Amino acid sequence: MSAIPPEPTKAEIDQLRAAAIQKIEAGGPFDPQDVRRIRSDDKYMRRFLMHHDNDQKLSLEMVMDTLKWRHENQCNGEEEKGEWITVFFDMCDTGMKNMDMEFIQYMINLFKSYYPWVLNYIIVFEMPWLLNGKPTLYSAMINFPPTSIHNWCE
Repeated sequence: MSAIPPEPTKAEIDQLRAAAIQKIEAGGPFDPQDVRRIRSDDKYMRRFLMHHDNDQKLSLEMVMDTLKWRHENQCNGEEEKGEWITVFFDMCDTGMKNMDMEFIQYMINLFKSYYPWVLNYIIVFEMPWLLNGKPTLYSAMINFPPTSIHNWCE
């Protein structure tokens, strides 16, 4: 994923929407509210394309995975309204024994997999000394490039 992909055209948004509607109509457990959003919200569809550098195939996979996940987890009513989100990890007094990397990875993967083009920054405050100065190691753990969307602060 590049820093800022090119803005998708209306034709690209419509192409993604048509492919998604075709798959939706083939069946599946989807929330009607989400289906209405797919059918009518260009900004929402744009976010899937932006998230995947305008790759139609990857964007469609994410749309379908997101619809299924949102239905399974009953996510309607819990929405970020398309605004950017910043995640702040306060690692003050954290050591290697009480650092929950699985939780951090889970949170990051939620954004990567089900919330397209919404994560603005990840801010890590007071990184444990063993990982401090090792942003590339930490970035590999969360599977993001070291300078893409997170800041290290002390």
